[in-house]
Amino acid sequence: MATGDALQKVAGVDVAYDRAGRRCVAAAVVLLSPTLTPLCEACWEGPVEAPYRPGLLATREAGPISRALARLSSLPDLILVDGHGRAHPRRWGLACAVGAKVRVPTVGVAKDPLVGRWDEPRPERGRWTPLEDRGEVVGAAVRTRARVKPVFVSVGWGVGLSEAVRWVLRLSPRYRLPEPIRAAHFRAGQILRSSGRGMGH
Repeated sequence: MATGDALQKVAGVDVAYDRAGRRCVAAAVVLLSPTLTPLCEACWEGPVEAPYRPGLLATREAGPISRALARLSSLPDLILVDGHGRAHPRRWGLACAVGAKVRVPTVGVAKDPLVGRWDEPRPERGRWTPLEDRGEVVGAAVRTRARVKPVFVSVGWGVGLSEAVRWVLRLSPRYRLPEPIRAAHFRAGQILRSSGRGMGH
């Protein structure tokens, strides 16, 4: 993967569920960095393959996400996953499973921590502190907006933590969550609503 400010293809992925919890839509949306211009998108819709179990999101979502990514017309250079990577009790969160399946550098970006302790980052945008669990740095609490709750960034596959933090900040110019993940979340929900099934949780 190229580094620095070179134009790159960054995908966001997310999964949405219908109200009955029986079907899901996985969306992958690729944006060009640094302009954040949409390049391509792909979705996969099908039955939910595993029940929800805390800490086992990968068994439920890695398959649908991988199938959506496989349908993209252009393979991304980096994938941002709405979930955890190494910041996981087994050190193998959804971002790890997705990255290992598709062999593309992958970063987990979560709204809340699953494990570990951290110090509150300073209130300015761009500040971050290590997320530590059992004596190991497994991620970072990253302030993507000034005086707004941080997101929790962790390595999925093929990228280091410092680089993962830089990319998350670069791809979050306006909102708490990175633009590729926001785009994937919107697209997955849009497809569910258009099918008449509505969205669940």
